[in-house]
Amino acid sequence: MAVGYASVAGIAWLAERADGRPVTLLIGNVRRNHFTEMSVKDRDAAIRFLRRGDVQVLTWYQRARDDRPAREAHLKVWAVLAESPRRRGRGGGVEAMLVGSGNLTKAGLFHNEEAFAHATGEDLRRVGAQLERLRSHQWKRNDKILEYITPEQVAERPGCLASLLPGIVAATLTAAARALLGPVKLVEA
Repeated sequence: MAVGYASVAGIAWLAERADGRPVTLLIGNVRRNHFTEMSVKDRDAAIRFLRRGDVQVLTWYQRARDDRPAREAHLKVWAVLAESPRRRGRGGGVEAMLVGSGNLTKAGLFHNEEAFAHATGEDLRRVGAQLERLRSHQWKRNDKILEYITPEQVAERPGCLASLLPGIVAATLTAAARALLGPVKLVEA
């Protein structure tokens, strides 16, 4: 599957429908702001899905340089690949493909007016070759999305509020106790 954008709700939706089958998801550019709104249920489903050994999340984009503008994969393609023993469980040729407008987001799946068409013949071959080219020049991003959505990761990031909160609370309580009681010695429990 290739999309321009994905969200936690979209990944959870895909996880439910993948039903244990291997999945490769190419997202144009994985940005933190696309992974901020989520329900706990969707977050947990997406985390389980992204940690599976047979799920790959890839990204493809190029930053602007000199006279070349920035570019990112923005196609919306859902493809079924034939199994190939030579590629150890990875897909062989494209068996079927839908090409359309919907991203793997809550809006793209449930709210927007989107359309997909079944690609055949030369379109199937051309878009399949484009997907293969993008897959061969990509970066794996399961780790980056997991970093954005896993609660324990938030607390481990130095400088973020969650990592500073225990120290702030302790300092505030100590200052309040000193103001009320005079010098205070903290004892670890």
